Amino acid sequence: MVNQINFKEDMIKLEPSSIYDNAIIGTLDNSILYDYDKIIYALTSDFMINDRNLLYDDALMDALEWYDYNISRSLDYIQTNNKPIILKKAYEDETLFDGDENEFIKFNNEFWIIM
Repeated sequence: MVNQINFKEDMIKLEPSSIYDNAIIGTLDNSILYDYDKIIYALTSDFMINDRNLLYDDALMDALEWYDYNISRSLDYIQTNNKPIILKKAYEDETLFDGDENEFIKFNNEFWIIM
């Protein structure tokens, strides 16, 4: 899917591209959109490849911690309109407007939670 997306020169990408590019789902204005679940899957896979003795559950926990500490926190410090946006698909059984602090967008005819 990355090959079909027109990136603008000033868009900020998550690095390394070898891990995060498969999680790109599109662009919106000046930002690259990433699928949260695909990021977690990519990190889990990378952790398991680099440590063949690591069990899936442990790799998943490491991926979730890595995301929270290294990605989510760092995005809070980027104060430009071209920072990456992480989205998590909102499924039909989720209440879209239940008063929580998450924002939602409609992208590719699906609702997504902005992480």
